[in-house]
Amino acid sequence: MDLERIKANPLMLSIWTFASIAIHVLLFKSKLDTGQSLPVRIAMALAAAVITLMIHELIHFIFATALCKSNPTIRISKDRFGFPAPVTFFDSEADRWKKVVIWMMPFLILTVATDVYMFAAEGVPLFLLIIAAANCAGSYFDIFDIFEALIKKPAKE
Repeated sequence: MDLERIKANPLMLSIWTFASIAIHVLLFKSKLDTGQSLPVRIAMALAAAVITLMIHELIHFIFATALCKSNPTIRISKDRFGFPAPVTFFDSEADRWKKVVIWMMPFLILTVATDVYMFAAEGVPLFLLIIAAANCAGSYFDIFDIFEALIKKPAKE
């Protein structure tokens, strides 16, 4: 299977994004607090998406700092589709398990942990739902990077 080709396919990213949002809305619709006006909800969605992107990269940075020999950096770079976005750069020589941890942590913290909290909570703020769904959608490339690292045979030392 050519994971790189699938990862670079805009249609696959669109399907992943739609599914991430739809699943979160379906799971938490009955608990969702939507008492705000439409303009407030739109502003909340935009703010949550921007905040999620920054926190997502900060989590990568924190774990890369803890696990890599060289100093990681966060820079504004073009993503795989040419859009400017913050990106964490870290030691490419890190072993695959360190890379897996670095790539996985934003998904575990911002999506999985948030989902667990929302399942337990009586009500779900729209802002929190958007953070979980946006991070799930934004973890698309990280998840492919994790699969590639796990599938790729390590170099013999």
